[in-house]
This record gives sequence, C-alpha cells and structure tokens, in this order.
Amino acid sequence: MKTFINKLFAISLLLLTFSSCEDDAEFQHPAGLTTLADVSFSAPIVATPNKVVLSEANSFESVLTVSWLDVKFPIEAPVTYTLAIDVVADTFGENAWANAKRISVGEDVLSVSLLGKELNEYAASLNLAPDVKGELVVRVEAYMDRYVYSDSVVVQVTPYFEEIATGEVYIPGSYNGWDPSTASKLMAIGPDVYEGYLTINAPHGLGFKITPEQNWDKFYGLDGNGSLALGADGDLTFPDYGAYKITVNLNTLSYSIVPHSWGIIGPSTPGGWDADTDMSYNYTTGKWEYVGLLAPGAMKFRLNNDWAVNYGTEDGNSGEIENGKVYLDNPGAHTITDGGFYKVTFSVDPNTPEEAIYSVTSEPYSWGIIGDSTPGGWDTDTDMTYDFSISKWKFTGALVPGALKFRLNDEWAVNYGTEDGNSGDIVDGIMYLDNPGAHTITEAGDYEVVFNLDPSNAGTAIYSVTKL
Repeated sequence: MKTFINKLFAISLLLLTFSSCEDDAEFQHPAGLTTLADVSFSAPIVATPNKVVLSEANSFESVLTVSWLDVKFPIEAPVTYTLAIDVVADTFGENAWANAKRISVGEDVLSVSLLGKELNEYAASLNLAPDVKGELVVRVEAYMDRYVYSDSVVVQVTPYFEEIATGEVYIPGSYNGWDPSTASKLMAIGPDVYEGYLTINAPHGLGFKITPEQNWDKFYGLDGNGSLALGADGDLTFPDYGAYKITVNLNTLSYSIVPHSWGIIGPSTPGGWDADTDMSYNYTTGKWEYVGLLAPGAMKFRLNNDWAVNYGTEDGNSGEIENGKVYLDNPGAHTITDGGFYKVTFSVDPNTPEEAIYSVTSEPYSWGIIGDSTPGGWDTDTDMTYDFSISKWKFTGALVPGALKFRLNDEWAVNYGTEDGNSGDIVDGIMYLDNPGAHTITEAGDYEVVFNLDPSNAGTAIYSVTKL
C-alpha cells in the first residue's frame, strides 16, 4: 500500500511539472498528462470457451476463463482490472453497461476464471432463462487514472435451475475434543456440498471427521486411498495451524482444505501497512475476530494477505462502532482515534458479497498471572501492566514456589499454559491456549514476568520469567 501511495505521489509531481512547461503546448491540458495519450487494449480479450452449458455437475469447476494483454499507461503504476458481464440489450445506448455485473480481478492481474455456480448466478441475475441458450457479453475495464474498456465478447450460456441449498454438516476434531455437539459446522452451498471456515490453534491436534448430525451415529473419515468414506477410521487433517476454508462434496466423496484468513491492516494495526494482523474465525458466532492493541490511525480488512480482495469504509468512520459496513475495494478506512485495546469483528454479507459487516469496540483487556506461586494463589489473578515501550505485559514482584499460568480478564475462558511444566528461569518460552500445563517457580524471590501473544499465531504466547 505504501508503494502504491508513493507511486501516486510521484505521478502527481510529474503532472505538476509537465503542466508548468509553457513551451510545450501538449502538456497545458488541465486534465493532466495521461488523458492526452492514446491508451487502449492492444489486442482483443479472449473468452474460453465461447459456449458453456451449465449444470450441477460442473457448478464447482472452472467453466469460463477470460484473459487479456496488459494495458500500457504512460505512467508506471498499478493497473486495476475488472470483468463486466451483461446481456446484449443492455450494452447499447445512453445507459450501456449500467446494469452489468462487475467482478474485481485485481491489480496487474491478466485473467479471471469463473466457477459454474458463479456464472450461473450471474446469468440468473441478468434474467437468462434456465435450460435455454442465451447470450452474455463480457468486457474488461482497466483503470489507472481513468477507465479504458476492451471490445466486448459474446459468450453463449445455457444456465440451469439451481435449488436453494439448505442443511449443514459438522466437523468434530482435536480442536474441540472430538465433540460433535460443539463442533464447527459447514453450510450447504449446493446439493450435498458444504463449505465453512475454521482457525486451528496449537497445541491441539490437526485431525477431524465429518458428521451429518451432532453425534457419532454416522460419520465420514478417510479410506486407505485418501477418499471420504462412510465409517472410515482415517482422519482428515489440516496442513498446519492456521485459518482454512473447508469444502466437502458428499456427491463425489471429495474435499478440499485451503488457507483462508481475513486480517486487519493499516497504521492502527500491529503490522502497519506492511503486514496483515490475522483475525481468528469464531465458529460459534460465524465472525472473524481480533482482540488486542490498536494505535491511532487507519484500519482496513483484506483477504489472505493480499490487496486483491479488500474492504474499506465509504466515509472514514472513526471511534467505536458496531454493525458498521465496509465495501469491496473501497479506498476508505476506519479510523482509530484513541489508542487502546479493542475487539474487532468482521463478516462478509452472504447475500451481498460487495458489503461486509464490522464492529470496533473498546474491550476490557487485562492479562494476569494466577497459580499457587502468585500473590493471589488460584483464587485471584494478579494483574500485569502493559508496557507500551516494549509492547508486552509485565509483572514485577515476589513469587513463591509453585505453578504459574496466564489468563485474560480474570476468567478461565482464555488462558495459556505450558506443555511440559517448565521450571526455573526461562526466556522467550512458549505457552499454549487452553493448555493445562503451568510454569513452575522452584525458588522464592523477586521476579520479572513478561508475556505477549504470538502475533503470527493466536494459539501461542511468548513469555519469560527472570529472577531478579
């Protein structure tokens, strides 16, 4: 984002420089440099294939790919591409392409593919009749300092009638103690096709199975060939800790697990404009969440650490806000006016994917130590103090021999413990979310205890215990 802003600044300087050149009339145009240059698509766009018959069988397969050559603007800067889809009748006259469906492709991306389900939904929204051959028109729109449009291409499309998908399945696994009654659910997106999200944190295992109901009466596992099979013993497994999108197709007994994480980015966030701060998916609320420190400044949302899919506000909302809206590819950002601890939630509107609902609320946020080595024993937290100079929580004081754990807001709902009961002085040790282990203090004395969540994995925390 910084690079893009710097490039725009450079463009502005160039425009000012050229507009001040009295000897060169070409650059006296008040609209600037690039509006006087001829910019266009150098070759026709290509739609492959140009005839598509859609059905439930290919609803989750790539059925149409549109590609093009890059558009050269006189200035070196990212070019944003959008695919527009419309019916032939709406591409003429004063309101041509006004009703088109537009798909954001991204900066300097030169192709886009559509799944059968996606193309079928666009065809239905443009009033093409099911099971009847119809025509859609596609074109590509390039934008840098103005829009440039490709010639249009006609694609023959036969849509199908799509029944509204209902139902759900569950994915009990190591992350929730293999309990189907509390497991994350995958929602139907087609007949016997389900999709959902999950964030897996250490030290829980990575295995899970699929149950049609919230019990073990019937379940799917992996057979010896790696395919889903009813009653199979093999576990499905996540590749590693992190956030994923899980898709299960019980028609073909297949599944996919792909990285999928929403993050916050901007000068108010721990990573600034340089790196996302990942959010965790709360499967009990169906929202992505971040709880932690935010500084004054801007904040946006983006998918998978990339600007290809991002959401921003229309008007730069500031302060605390609940159930606000952010919009796909909108340049605005939420503004944090006062630094502090906040809870941020985010969820894309399933009925209007161009919009997402978010909230930013200040949060009671205090980490404490607890255990029989601490002043409060197991009964009361001993609060730590946040040290803004090192961005860590700190306790300095007397400890006695015994156990020590960390918990949030004087409750066990969020707590961290060790895997193996580390004892003695330790620097940059690791604790794990909801782990029953505890650090052991072996000798009474004055100690400095430091704690902070691992920014790359909410399931782990970094801590140190140093005898003074």
